[in-house]
Amino acid sequence: MVSAEKILAYIERNGLTDADFERMCGLFNGAVCTWRKGEIKPGLKSLERIAEHTKIPLQRWLDDKD
Repeated sequence: MVSAEKILAYIERNGLTDADFERMCGLFNGAVCTWRKGEIKPGLKSLERIAEHTKIPLQRWLDDKD
């Protein structure tokens, strides 16, 4: 599973809105929406912030084996 799909699954699994997740991780407003639409993929800086705030190691977000 690629990182955008993992992020979306995490949001759903934890009952968050996209906006809640963006605020929680310090992402720009609309970031998740662009990932959801497939317009862009999450960048390394975003994944680092997500890893820091979710306490899930960066490698797990990058690993496409899950």
